[in-house]
Amino acid sequence: MALLLNWRVWVAVAIAAALTFAGFFLYRAGKANVRSDFDAYRIAQTIALQKADATYRAKEQAWQDSANQTTKAKDEAIQNIHARLDDALGELRKRPQRPTSGPVPPAPSNCPSATGARLYGDDAEFLSRFAARAATVAAERDACYALQADLQSR
Repeated sequence: MALLLNWRVWVAVAIAAALTFAGFFLYRAGKANVRSDFDAYRIAQTIALQKADATYRAKEQAWQDSANQTTKAKDEAIQNIHARLDDALGELRKRPQRPTSGPVPPAPSNCPSATGARLYGDDAEFLSRFAARAATVAAERDACYALQADLQSR
C-alpha cells in the first residue's frame, strides 16, 4: 500500500501507459499505411495484367485471322482442284474402255512423246484422280508451311 503513495511509481505507470497508447496508435497508423501501399501495388499489378492480356489477345486474334485466311485460301484451291477433276472426268467418259479380254494392242513404235491422248478411259481416270490427290496434298502442305512461316515471323 505504501507503494501506491510513491510518486515515482505513478510516473512510471503514466510513462508505461503513454508508451502503450503511443505504440498502439503508431502501429495502427503504420498498418493503414502498409495496407494503402499494398492496395496501390495490387491495383498497379491488375492494370499491368489487363494491358498485357489485351496485347496478347490482339496478337492471338491476328494469328487466328491469318490462319483463317490461309485455311480459306487452301480450301478454295482444293475446291478448284476438285472442279477441274470433275471436268476432266466428264471428258474422260468419252474415251474407250479397256478391253476385258484379248491381247493388249502393242504400243506404236514411232511414238515421239507420251501425251496420254491415247489412254483408255479407266487408266486416264485413275491418273486424273491420282494427280488431283497429289495437288490436294501439295495445297495442304503449302498451307501448313505458310502457317509455320507466319508463326515464326511474329
